[in-house]
Amino acid sequence: MKNIGSIIVKVFTVGFGLFMVVTGWNLWMSSTKEWSQAQAVVTASSINVGDDTTSESYDITYKYQVNGVEYTDTMTSSTNYNPGDTLTVSFDPAAPESSYTSRGEANFMGAGVLMFGLFCIGSVIWGEWKARKGAAEMAESVTPSDSTQGGA
Repeated sequence: MKNIGSIIVKVFTVGFGLFMVVTGWNLWMSSTKEWSQAQAVVTASSINVGDDTTSESYDITYKYQVNGVEYTDTMTSSTNYNPGDTLTVSFDPAAPESSYTSRGEANFMGAGVLMFGLFCIGSVIWGEWKARKGAAEMAESVTPSDSTQGGA
């Protein structure tokens, strides 16, 4: 009988992988390249201090308007923007509160999430294939011994 813990981990990994594939596909197909653009104004900027002291990143808050309605969003950037600086954002016309500062950003993230999901599923399939192949090779190497009785 197989170890129940091993089965649970495999089921969880495949389930998580499927979730990542669906999420990645949806992000990839959101096609931010087709989104509308607006000018945004930076309202706040702060340095993001982490464990890694070799690189700096900044938390940037910006606001933009779509059809007279003002929206606020945030991003993390390796470039520091000062309050009052302007930048161009892409936003989803169907949901203007969703914005990206780089066209195609969601497509890139979606591809990465999709690939990770496929990796999760593929690793379980590969592991099962290797285990079955190893078991088959082991079974082939064990041959019944010739048993002869008595002497000449």
